[in-house]
Amino acid sequence: TPTYEPFGIVPLEAMACAVPVVAHDVGGHRDSVADRRTGRLVPEGDTPALAAAVRDLLGSDRTRRRYGTAGRERVLTL
Repeated sequence: TPTYEPFGIVPLEAMACAVPVVAHDVGGHRDSVADRRTGRLVPEGDTPALAAAVRDLLGSDRTRRRYGTAGRERVLTL
């Protein structure tokens, strides 16, 4: 993720496919990703937080499905 992402189209594309998102909490990602609802937002540069968010998703089918479904619903209402 770049330091500043004005719109954040990649998370929206993933969410449209019901794929949960892990992204840095910068720019447009804040507008597209609802933290702990459609994916995870982690502080920029916080590698341990990024790794933990990915591990959490990999460890829970239920959370992945829930975030994926919520993300798709969010994109369809934009």
